[in-house]
Amino acid sequence: ARLGALIASADTVVFLLSPDWLASPVCAWEIDEGERLGKRLLPVVIREVAAEQVPGRLRRLNFIHLREQDPQEAGLQALAAAILTDIGWVREHTRIAELAQRWDTRGRQGRLLGGKDLDEAERWLGARPASAPPPTELQRDFIRAARESATRRRRLLVGSLASGLVLALALAGLAFWQRQVAQDNERRAVASGARTLAEL
Repeated sequence: ARLGALIASADTVVFLLSPDWLASPVCAWEIDEGERLGKRLLPVVIREVAAEQVPGRLRRLNFIHLREQDPQEAGLQALAAAILTDIGWVREHTRIAELAQRWDTRGRQGRLLGGKDLDEAERWLGARPASAPPPTELQRDFIRAARESATRRRRLLVGSLASGLVLALALAGLAFWQRQVAQDNERRAVASGARTLAEL
């Protein structure tokens, strides 16, 4: 559980490839979990392994070599550059993934994105760099649910404002009618009083 939480909160998962690593069921699970969460995965070869033995998405990625015979400085620079590539987009991927996971764990109930956060998440979704991992289906569902909720709230607000406007107009019309009735009654009373005076 702790390892799963660390992978979920990581922007990038670095795998140190070696024959021992290939033989480890925990390492195989780490790849599956990283892929499931849509994480950026970086394979770093620290001891020689056959490329065809490397599982999943890692096989299709560029390996960074940090074996004993490799220039360490160049390997570390390549690793740092890979980690920092599109880092803003990748960090937002992690943030939205954590929010979406919390929402999903609660039965897809609870706090959704709104306002500026929602607009930024939708822009993020459409601005994926080619080298970045794709958004997960859960992230897409989370953003879609947030937009649907915001649209419902807006419709409710517009409906409430329209109802309030109709009510205000109706009350204004009633007040105008009552004023007209009062003025008519006042004119009749004045006329009746004038007739009464004339008869006296």
